Amino acid sequence: MSLKEFQQAFADLVANGDFCRAVKQNPELLDEKYVLTSLEKDRIIFLLQQSRGIGTSCMLYQINRFTPLYDLMPYTCNILGERTREYTRQFWAYYPKSNFQFKDEVMIFSQFLLEQIALGNINHIPILESLVNLEMAGNCIRFAVTDNVPSQAVIFLESLGTANRLLFSRYDVVQMLAALDQLGAGVPVDYEAIAAVNCFYLVHFTDRRFAVQMLSDAEATAIIEERMDKAQLNVLLATLV
Repeated sequence: MSLKEFQQAFADLVANGDFCRAVKQNPELLDEKYVLTSLEKDRIIFLLQQSRGIGTSCMLYQINRFTPLYDLMPYTCNILGERTREYTRQFWAYYPKSNFQFKDEVMIFSQFLLEQIALGNINHIPILESLVNLEMAGNCIRFAVTDNVPSQAVIFLESLGTANRLLFSRYDVVQMLAALDQLGAGVPVDYEAIAAVNCFYLVHFTDRRFAVQMLSDAEATAIIEERMDKAQLNVLLATLV
């Protein structure tokens, strides 16, 4: 039996509900993608016909992949609202394979959203790029990620310590967080009330809460180039506690 092909077909069906439904309607699609024995193909078709077969596995797969996104990117999911499901399904279609590790899942989903924003496929939320980068900074702190970060807007510097990051944001992070807290209370976000700033922030994240400090261009440059006096830097970092 071509076990590897069978396992791949099963994994692909579990990860992709649309493909699952398509194969259920047209089993010959399996022959176009996999080299299966008649027995393997019959087993897959049988599972597809069962009310609790692959459908249950699909549901568990989606729950296991959505849980970290909802739990660790609450602001992003909240502002996407009803379209969260649409974008997560697109994400799963782009990245069907997962190790179900929370850190990897949120980093790859953040990368996916930033890619879609850059392509113009998500353009109805002006602050979304800045928001994704902010929550990415928080998750980098949470999981101690210091390199291979999906966004150049999130910067780790040893001088800042592991609990802080430097973040470049196109929108005022303080106003953005205030608006999102109000959104959680049912108040729609007024995007025009959030100032466009294009500047750097110091970001601290602990106990699921952000503390941020806007930096002047001179301060940001001095920190990046490691020219800032240590005492001055400690004063700035103290404002985040």
